[in-house]
Amino acid sequence: MIKNKIGVPDLTMNGAPLQAYNFLVSFLGRGKNGFPNLLDIRFQRVSGIELKGSMDIKRIGSREVRLPEFPTHGDLLLERGYVVGSPLRLDIVEGFANLEFRPRDVLVALLDTQGEPMVSWLFQKAVPVRWAMGELNASQSGVFIETIELSYTRFEPISL
Repeated sequence: MIKNKIGVPDLTMNGAPLQAYNFLVSFLGRGKNGFPNLLDIRFQRVSGIELKGSMDIKRIGSREVRLPEFPTHGDLLLERGYVVGSPLRLDIVEGFANLEFRPRDVLVALLDTQGEPMVSWLFQKAVPVRWAMGELNASQSGVFIETIELSYTRFEPISL
């Protein structure tokens, strides 16, 4: 993996876009010795990695001036096939039952075809705000989906 002067990996040598199907989600500080539980790193879909900017229009004398406001972000949405015995799910259920959540940092890493991280984001102090089960449908054969929505204080791209 080639890195530029500030330590961020260049996407690829030939400039081809990265593929979005190979990624890893890790809840940091979970599991034995702080390592993530292998049941809780496999997700089939991640969405909500975004920042949204806006401009505030102020009138100064006879002129209108556009000033940037702090960016905002939505929630991080994680989807996976339901995994029996997931420690992450037990924490979420316990948190909703007791109205007490332990904020965790969440790392999302987009991997190349050899499994090396190419682009990563760290979501800080994430807590679940929604936990949903997929539809049960006797007329279709499919994977039972679990959705976890996380609110977080901030996120930033990081170099691994």
